[in-house]
Amino acid sequence: MAEALAYGRERLASWRIGLLVLAVLGLAFLADAPGDGREAVWRTVLAGLLVVSFRIWDDLADRDHDRTHHPARVLNRPAAVGPVWVLLAGFGVLTAAVLGELGSVRSLVVLLAAVYQGLPRLTGNRFLRTQLVLAKYPAFIFILGISGWTGRVVACAAAAYLLVSLHEWSDSP
Repeated sequence: MAEALAYGRERLASWRIGLLVLAVLGLAFLADAPGDGREAVWRTVLAGLLVVSFRIWDDLADRDHDRTHHPARVLNRPAAVGPVWVLLAGFGVLTAAVLGELGSVRSLVVLLAAVYQGLPRLTGNRFLRTQLVLAKYPAFIFILGISGWTGRVVACAAAAYLLVSLHEWSDSP
């Protein structure tokens, strides 16, 4: 438990994660405004769960890279791996419950399978893999939307991808 808390403090409790949740939520609400307060709350919770769950999954997937480039990270400690997988499972259960409330469970299953099982096998190029993994953010906009593939939803999803891709490009030389 201590390792999971240390990981959470290091990688999840940051202004960047909060800003990312707000950006995803803002674009999702711009794309498809909530019908009422209850829907707004559920979609807000879901935005946070999606961003945090996928941050954990990204970190677990990047362990080999991080051992070399970020050796001081908590997840590089062997004792941290199991508790962080348990943390991910807990967030997964919560995310599935909220998706069930909003009627979008299939969307997450397809997204998870594509991003974390198929794409790493597609290319050995880290930059390309990173860009493909960033496609989860426009997918979040679609998942958080209620009205489907409207022009507004597609534009906001494209804006989400552009923003995270530009940030990744500027942050990772």
